[in-house]
Amino acid sequence: MGTIGINFKNIQHQYRTKDVLRGVSFHADPSSITFLAGENGAGKTTLIKVALGLISPKAGNTLFDGLSVGKIREKIGCVFDEPPVYPHESGFDNLKFLSGIHSLDQKWSQEVCAMLNLDKGLLKHKAKALSLGQRHRLAVAAALLRKPKYLFLDEPSIGLDPPSWQLVQTALKQMADRGCAILITGQNYDAMENLADNIAILQNGKLIFSGSIVKLVQAFPVHVRIVTDDHREIAVQFPEAEHNSSGIYRIVCESSEEARAVIDQVRRSTLNFQELSIEKASMGKMMTDIYAGRFRPERRGLAYESVQN
Repeated sequence: MGTIGINFKNIQHQYRTKDVLRGVSFHADPSSITFLAGENGAGKTTLIKVALGLISPKAGNTLFDGLSVGKIREKIGCVFDEPPVYPHESGFDNLKFLSGIHSLDQKWSQEVCAMLNLDKGLLKHKAKALSLGQRHRLAVAAALLRKPKYLFLDEPSIGLDPPSWQLVQTALKQMADRGCAILITGQNYDAMENLADNIAILQNGKLIFSGSIVKLVQAFPVHVRIVTDDHREIAVQFPEAEHNSSGIYRIVCESSEEARAVIDQVRRSTLNFQELSIEKASMGKMMTDIYAGRFRPERRGLAYESVQN
């Protein structure tokens, strides 16, 4: 951990007098997808540009299996939120130009295009005739044609309808299975929860958490949701329950195990209820709470994982 894959080490950067990145250190492991999360302006795109050598940081560096970007550039694939296609060239020619490969591996090209549903008929069209979603899939395909060992995707879901985004997710999972270290940004948090293995959270240029998505999700409290009009009995049985005017009660639990114990307790009680279920916070709600300072990972026993400088 921390010596292979993509390693960000104490990255600092300024735009004029504003600190955009303030000592960011974490790693994106091979054979996994790391979600780089943060509100708009948190420094995500700047960090990717630093890693790619497009801008020079004030301090720190990014290493790829211990090597600088200049030594492994041909092993990197990258897709930004605005797919940089050549509008007057065909899809086929765009794949060649964007991938930077003069002689494409035909078998791998066919696999990639099949993954992303880019058929020959579509690729014959000039890029200007393609939709934003199709151009995005074209840019993703070009990045994958490089057979990258390290892959960066900045907001890749923009402009994609659900079926197209599902195709991209499947392709990314296959690349991770091939050993690729993938770093991805985006604002569709619930989709990222099902896609990524790990998460690094930026806020105001600082890294506030880096670790497993599963551990982060498990650390959030869950609720037992009870719908009942038996208000007197629930007040006696569960005085800690929060409620609203619609007769929906919620009992905050520290873990799924505690929630299941509450469910059993409700079923054994004399409380009359219409609905009984366990609710987990969505990834979007979790991130909102984190950004607002209503949740501190370290207070929930989460280890803070970072690259040692």
